Amino acid sequence: MTDSTLSVHSHNEPLDDSLFQQICLSKSWGPLTVSVCIDILQIQATIDVSLYGTRIGGCTINAANPTCTVGGSVGVASAKAEITLDVQAQKLTYDVELCVLRKCKKAEGTLYSWKLFEPCSTDS
Repeated sequence: MTDSTLSVHSHNEPLDDSLFQQICLSKSWGPLTVSVCIDILQIQATIDVSLYGTRIGGCTINAANPTCTVGGSVGVASAKAEITLDVQAQKLTYDVELCVLRKCKKAEGTLYSWKLFEPCSTDS
């Protein structure tokens, strides 16, 4: 038996800080997928929405343009996704509707939150 090691970082240089300023995630509801990459330094999010693997739209949101609505259809399905960036509450929320064969379901909630802690109470 031989041991094999793969180098995670092949240079002796430190990792570029920009690698840590973006968080990417996706959430799916059946055939509907919302993929988001959040730049935590600029507080903006790039969004792609797909239905059955086909991209139906996308956008970039930030404090100046905090909401994006994307909709479209593929075959017997249609979907609408509204993603909102709430800088004050430090979260990204979703409101989606998915219809397949004219039967529709809605969902809403928090897609991502970067609020790490609640302030301590100063009440005595």
